[in-house]
Amino acid sequence: MKRTTTDLLALARREIGPIAVVLTVGVFGLVFRHLAEEVREGDTHAFDTAILYALRVPGQPGTPIGPAWLTTALTDVTALGSITVLSIIVLLVFGLIASLRQVRAATVLLAASVGGLLLTDLLKDVFQRDRPPMALHLVPALNASFPSGHATLSATIYLTLGALIAHFAPRRRVRVF
Repeated sequence: MKRTTTDLLALARREIGPIAVVLTVGVFGLVFRHLAEEVREGDTHAFDTAILYALRVPGQPGTPIGPAWLTTALTDVTALGSITVLSIIVLLVFGLIASLRQVRAATVLLAASVGGLLLTDLLKDVFQRDRPPMALHLVPALNASFPSGHATLSATIYLTLGALIAHFAPRRRVRVF
């Protein structure tokens, strides 16, 4: 059976997406592995310390540089990745999706959220990287510093929400947004 150009283009469109996803996950996995090795060996400590002190008033490690409103704004943004805010968002969206009887989507949201939390806790236990000195903390922190719970859980939950929204959006322009 001879395939036409149109058939080949359609096949390529169907195949390129999954291949790109697998390739992207693989690249990010390798980058994470390399970074994790550097963290475990302590090779990032000097760099991290230099950055933290560069963002503080010289001789006053508890005082960040910049105007007070910037510290307040960044603290607010940080809260968007807190377990409290993320839990509220997940519960509200889960309730909405469940009320629309979209059981599969609700299950995906819940599984991704719980899975992200379990993976983050597991990795924190594996690496057990200490946090910087208390004088450098702008917000309280309770557990190990690597990987970042805020970053990991935010990425997991917000990307899952974005994927679910894109799944239900009728127009391509809305899905891309």
